[in-house]
Amino acid sequence: MKKVLLVTFTYPPDNTPAAERMSKFAKYLPEFGWQPVVLAAQPIGASYKQLASNNDPALIIRVPYRPLLPLRAGAVGREVATAPAGASRGCTDSLLALAAERLGLNVMIREPWMWHRPAILEGARLVKSLDVQCMLTSLKPVSTAFVGAGIHKRTRIPWIAEYRDPWSMSPYMHSRRVRPLRILEQTVEKRLIRGSTRIVSVTQYWTQQLSRFHDKPAVCIPHGYDDTNYETTVSPTECFTITYTGAIYPGKRDPTPLFLALAKLRQEGVIHEGRFKVEFYGPKLQTALSEMITSFGLESLVHVHSEVSFEESLRQQQRATVLLLLSWNDPRDAGTLTSKVFAYLGARRPILAMAWEGGELAAMLRESGYDAIANTPSEIEALLRTWIQEYDTQGAISSGFHPSLERIAQYSRKAQAKRLADLLDECSQLPREA
Repeated sequence: MKKVLLVTFTYPPDNTPAAERMSKFAKYLPEFGWQPVVLAAQPIGASYKQLASNNDPALIIRVPYRPLLPLRAGAVGREVATAPAGASRGCTDSLLALAAERLGLNVMIREPWMWHRPAILEGARLVKSLDVQCMLTSLKPVSTAFVGAGIHKRTRIPWIAEYRDPWSMSPYMHSRRVRPLRILEQTVEKRLIRGSTRIVSVTQYWTQQLSRFHDKPAVCIPHGYDDTNYETTVSPTECFTITYTGAIYPGKRDPTPLFLALAKLRQEGVIHEGRFKVEFYGPKLQTALSEMITSFGLESLVHVHSEVSFEESLRQQQRATVLLLLSWNDPRDAGTLTSKVFAYLGARRPILAMAWEGGELAAMLRESGYDAIANTPSEIEALLRTWIQEYDTQGAISSGFHPSLERIAQYSRKAQAKRLADLLDECSQLPREA
């Protein structure tokens, strides 16, 4: 069986979209003739519980490294040791983090650079010792691109550079970067990716943009869902429940319009405690939402929970009456297609989406039979009135919810692995550079 090196910063039991995507590629690629060899990071001081992986653990190689800054809370499913007694990095860490945020320097300061050199050496060794035919690197963090470029330089192995998110062209960071740094970052990105054979992105929009930016062939392999992750029988919640799982980005992925609609419906007596609730699960949500919930007087209706495991988040999605999907209602977000939407599709529940009407996310939802896209408080209020009436009279929601199982099936993790295997077959047959 041919071998592919999967270079990813996080991998299960880390609870990140990157870890989930790479582990599903690793799970299904053998069915299409490719044996995965995983190269991932492990911070010094971190320990792992039993690997929740579908692969032979001998083919999962962890590269130890010492983080420059503490890991972000909720970013990984690791048990991280506390700092040694007498350590006084807090002030320095805070200043570095502030500089990264204000100047748009997260890539340069916040990224885990300390792992990339040992990863390059280990990756090159694996390619040669295991006769690996192809390599896939998954960005972000952008240090994986440095790892891929270094391994490629030493081995000339065909290299597929995957972007789950854009790098220098990111609409979330572009406005905060000063122009000289933006130009520098674009130059570095182009030089690094120059050695890649193909580019992969998760949306059609960014596939086209990245192909033009790098002047290279690019392929779209979206995120997906895995049917085997979902329970066959899950008891629904006892009342009309809107559930959200994930992080909140105030001003971008922001529930304020929903809260305005809920405040009005509560005032009119349409919703009340015991018959209606909203559940949020995710990292640092108390900080992001508590004050907002109180200001709208929604404490009895809206509940905030800490981050849960991937498996538990899927279970809560299946139990929900409606799933809340937050995206940025802005044309700059037209090419964003979050991994969360595919988990929601797998749960087969109605989706209330707040997203840019002309974007790829809205188009994909409508093509899949999910037509409940509402961005203003009045639109959300009207939709919830209809849904609550349907729920009370029929016990189920029908408006804006006519899922196309055939369309949704193309987003299965197995189907995505088949697309990647086809690309690996193509790249592995190309002559290696001298």
